[in-house]
Amino acid sequence: MTMNRTPLSLDAAQEQMWTLARDCRSVHMTLPPFPVVGIADPLTVHVEFDTRTIDEILQRLSVLRSQMLPPLLRN
Repeated sequence: MTMNRTPLSLDAAQEQMWTLARDCRSVHMTLPPFPVVGIADPLTVHVEFDTRTIDEILQRLSVLRSQMLPPLLRN
């Protein structure tokens, strides 16, 4: 099976995708439903992240962003 490497464009409001848990100890990410070949119903993904994982994600994203084009504008 060949993986499709086409970037997925998520057309969703960030405020709806990312929400803080009621206890303020985790963050929920809910991706909008998207079609998957061979599956009748669109796939919806729900993930809960703890604070350590959020910190790691932010660190990795900041490293990757610094390597992306166009370059990050600095003041």
